[in-house]
Amino acid sequence: MIILNGIPWESCNIGNLNPETSIIELVETTKEVISKKLIYHLIDYPDGYPQDEPMRRSPNISEAQIQLGFKSRIKFNIGLLKFLAWSKDVYSAD
Repeated sequence: MIILNGIPWESCNIGNLNPETSIIELVETTKEVISKKLIYHLIDYPDGYPQDEPMRRSPNISEAQIQLGFKSRIKFNIGLLKFLAWSKDVYSAD
């Protein structure tokens, strides 16, 4: 769609207008979606974390809205479930 309707050589962020999802929230949502227990361990950022690397990411989706008429329609947990089902098919051991 961006190739057909977007500005040539310009990229767009795709996402939603909801607040940023933390990694812990992602793990907790994944646990709910797959109905399984997940074990995780929190660790501190490494000392060598690049100084110019952002600690948070919240993409600005306004260009996708303007150029493509993009509007997020799928709730995060439903999209996560669909992604996990897709990745299971694509990355299966078969």
